[in-house]
Amino acid sequence: MVVDLPHGFPIKHWHKVKRLNPFCCFLIATVLLVHCAAMAYSQPSDGHEFAASELSEMAQRYAGSSVNWPIISELALYDAQKNRFVLLPEHIEKLNRFSNSWQELNAALIVLNDARSAGAQMFAANELLVVQTLLNRHRELINNAHIDGAIFLVNEIIPRIEEVAQLTSNRRIADVEAKLTGRTGIVNQRHGMLGGWFDAVVGSLFQQNDGVRTGRASVAQLLFVDGSDIVLSENTTAIIRKSRVDKLTNRSEVEIELTDGGLLSRLSLQARDESDFKVLSGTSTSNIHSNNFWIEKDSSARVVMSNYDGKVVVKAENEQVNLGDNQGTIVIRGQRPVPPIALLQAPAFLASSNDIIIHSESVRLEWSQVSGAHYYEVEASISQRFDAGVRLFRTNATSHLLTSLADGVSFVRVRAYDENGLRGMNSEPLRIVRISGSVAPPIILDNRSGDTLYTFEHEFTLSGITEPSAILTVNNVRIPVYSDGRFTAILSVHSEREVTIKAEDASGNVRNISRIIRYVDVERLAEINWSVPVSDNSIKGAPKVLVAGMAYSFMDVIIKTESKQYQIPVGNNGNWSREIDLTQSRSATIVFREREKGRLLKELTFNVLD
Repeated sequence: MVVDLPHGFPIKHWHKVKRLNPFCCFLIATVLLVHCAAMAYSQPSDGHEFAASELSEMAQRYAGSSVNWPIISELALYDAQKNRFVLLPEHIEKLNRFSNSWQELNAALIVLNDARSAGAQMFAANELLVVQTLLNRHRELINNAHIDGAIFLVNEIIPRIEEVAQLTSNRRIADVEAKLTGRTGIVNQRHGMLGGWFDAVVGSLFQQNDGVRTGRASVAQLLFVDGSDIVLSENTTAIIRKSRVDKLTNRSEVEIELTDGGLLSRLSLQARDESDFKVLSGTSTSNIHSNNFWIEKDSSARVVMSNYDGKVVVKAENEQVNLGDNQGTIVIRGQRPVPPIALLQAPAFLASSNDIIIHSESVRLEWSQVSGAHYYEVEASISQRFDAGVRLFRTNATSHLLTSLADGVSFVRVRAYDENGLRGMNSEPLRIVRISGSVAPPIILDNRSGDTLYTFEHEFTLSGITEPSAILTVNNVRIPVYSDGRFTAILSVHSEREVTIKAEDASGNVRNISRIIRYVDVERLAEINWSVPVSDNSIKGAPKVLVAGMAYSFMDVIIKTESKQYQIPVGNNGNWSREIDLTQSRSATIVFREREKGRLLKELTFNVLD
């Protein structure tokens, strides 16, 4: 019998082997074969041998991550005496399939994290729960070294993640309607691009691709969900190309196409800073971040724009112009936009006061001359915002006879246009009060609306206008009325007090109005209640956190986190509350602003703890 001895077998014992009988030779040969197999095990030619201390490193190399070490531990051959593992070629091939599956899952998890940041917990909560259950099952399979099961499950997880991302996107962005809140004269509406025009009434809703049109001497006001509005002047046609809102951040996206005519856009404070508001006109696109922006397009495809505050970016013919405060530009089809042009200064009315009392239906208005003015435009309205009962008059002179004034209060302003047709700055509004013979004297308070007047000081100045000859009292105390009808009363306010204002003319006609004057305690804004533990300025993070507090009805409350923004309504009693998500943020800031002026009143920042 011929026996091949392994390398290293002691030659000095060879003479003993030669003297053995065939049976012994068979036993020796068997032992030697086992020895050779053991040698092949310990030194594989195509596999990989490694120490037990390298298990995590090998999991990273072959299974995509060190956390997947249970698969390597179960799959590899283990030599307990040497405390070493061996991965055979067939093991490595199987691990390659798992590693590819793991990489695909990690790519899908990036999409899932983006969906979570985009509000998946709010807009796809049930679907997200299903995905999390599948991910937990996938981890369980890995821990139990069920490679084939883990690979198979990834093929189910990925479509589920894609569903969460899609649902979050679809449900987060919602189309919203604009509302017609004011109209004068002829205002028409059209549903869609192919619909016919019909009469629009106040309260009419306008959806995406709906049109609005005004006739001669007509005005329309459209209000959007974020508090912004547009005012269409006479002979104007516009189409709402887009009107939608991000439910998570309350960020609006509005696109208006101006076919012809002119419109004034007035963005709310929130929209100016955060929303995407565009006006399309001919070949130009205007991205608006302004509270006051005018654009007008004539039949020759010539567009003029005037920006009164904030910022507007105008793009046309692959060129861009940035308009700042009181700057304008001109865009002609096929040409680049004109560099920013300074708007003409505002005229000033030549009156001793911004309040005029008249007894007839007409009044002559005079104003200062503006250098560079080509003509002037007088605008009269029954609204202080100039969005109702608007009438426009153009003149080359610096005076105008305003007629057909109705009883009550009217507001008038004037502006100059330059030789390019750019609309200049508006004058300070003039308030005109017309009083007929048998009507009780008016009592018009300065810039105050509603039955409650707020003050940040304990001393409040009550001022306004009435008929110059009227006897005026405040809580039965007579207050002097000047020759122009102006009056002023200084009142002390501790927390809240009621005042009755009475005006009586020589004929015995009497008018009474009552108001509540309320002191604004800014410090009470800091009294915040949380549904989670609070320590100084630190709060516990959680997916559903209820926050509540007290403010005043004239305020806006905004909560800002790193991923979301919440606009919170304040009730008439000052109460406000909101449930917010604090799982993705390290801080939360509560901002209190005066709604009309946008003035910051108080800002509170809290650290979010894990």
